[in-house]
This record gives sequence, C-alpha cells and structure tokens, in this order.
Amino acid sequence: MSTELTRLEEKLNDKHGESYVQGLLELNKKELEHKLMMLANHKEEVVTTRNEDEEYQLAKEKVKDLNAPYKDQLNENKLKSRFIHLLLKDRFSNED
Repeated sequence: MSTELTRLEEKLNDKHGESYVQGLLELNKKELEHKLMMLANHKEEVVTTRNEDEEYQLAKEKVKDLNAPYKDQLNENKLKSRFIHLLLKDRFSNED
C-alpha cells in the first residue's frame, strides 16, 4: 500500500473503526466503483443543501464582509513583499 493510502486507512480506522476499511478491502472493483459513485452523489446533495440554507448563506456573507479589510491588507502586504523580494533578487543577486 502507498504511504497516502496507509495514512488514509489510519484516519478512517480512527473515525469509523477497522470494520469500515476491512469492508472496503473485501469489495470487488464494481462494488468499489458503486461506493465511490454513492459518495459523489452524497457530496452533491450536501453541497446543494448547504447552498440552499439561508442561514448558512447569511453567515457566509457576514464572514466575507468582516474579513474584507483584513484580506485587503494581507493582499497589499503580499504584493509589496513579493515586489521587494524580486527587486532584491534582481538588483543584488550577484553580491552573494
């Protein structure tokens, strides 16, 4: 098993118990593909429900509004830092 597969198996075992992963390991290709399709469908249902949730949308807008001044400042800082970094690299890279 790959390192990522092992890491994900450990996470699933911690969250759902070893029987969940063991059950998946016993499935054939067609059953695994069906399971994956069911998960994709469930994800779409959750996203649709979330997008239709007015309270969630209002909270999301409020967070966006509250975050705006910080986001602007951080973007400005990132722009200036990147420019100075490139300026140093361009003008003084031969001095190292």
